[in-house]
Amino acid sequence: MNDPRTARIENYLNGTLPPEERLAFEAALSTDPELDAEVRLHRVARLAVNMESLLERRERLQTQGRRLLRRHLWWWKIRDWAEDTFAQHNPEGFRHLQWGRLTLVSLSLLLVALGTWWLMQVSQKSEAPIVLRPPQELYQMHYKRLEINYTLGADEEDSYTQARQQYIQGHCAEAVKLLDEALAEPTFENRAMALLLKGSCLLEMSQAADALQTLRQVPPIAGGVHREAQWYIALAYLQLGQRSQAIEQLQQIAAQPRHPYSAQAKALLGVK
Repeated sequence: MNDPRTARIENYLNGTLPPEERLAFEAALSTDPELDAEVRLHRVARLAVNMESLLERRERLQTQGRRLLRRHLWWWKIRDWAEDTFAQHNPEGFRHLQWGRLTLVSLSLLLVALGTWWLMQVSQKSEAPIVLRPPQELYQMHYKRLEINYTLGADEEDSYTQARQQYIQGHCAEAVKLLDEALAEPTFENRAMALLLKGSCLLEMSQAADALQTLRQVPPIAGGVHREAQWYIALAYLQLGQRSQAIEQLQQIAAQPRHPYSAQAKALLGVK
């Protein structure tokens, strides 16, 4: 808690004491040397604080003044250089602009700006592998087989199960036949995954056009399977050598931050 005596002194110095209390306080000052000494100490402390505040303000103003002066000095130097470079003084003291020199410097600056912009555009394009390398080469670099495991407890006579096993063993032609059998059944439930698996097989068999037709049938409601299909569609375009369509597909993938192939799509597009 604050000392009442100190609070009363501060109120006196601030001029906030009521008139009657102020008169009583001044009467006490004349008879109480200790109180008088405390009041003097408070006045000295206030002066010290005010002086420190003034010194800090002066330092800030000096710093701001020096910064402003430096900026003006640079501006004055630029103006002097511009006058010496582009203006000519005649004997009467008038100045005439040297338009030829001014035009030459302006054109030079414009060419430098255009050259810088062009280099930036070229460097951005050159960073994109999909522009630098042949699409088929990019397909070979980025195609990976789907990770399929044996389904424990599944009916081994089931066409879909057999297709998965054929795919794991690398027998894509047999897997496609079995998948067609499964997809032909009206009650077949794993249609989205079967379409993805068939599209992957067709890509391995270098039948990219058929793979595109198959992969496009994977519905968006399939979630993760649909996102996988989007990536394989981009790979199908690369296998076909259709660079512009591949770029459009990769841009759609890159625009989805949670897409499992978003980073790979951005890398191919040269997007950071």
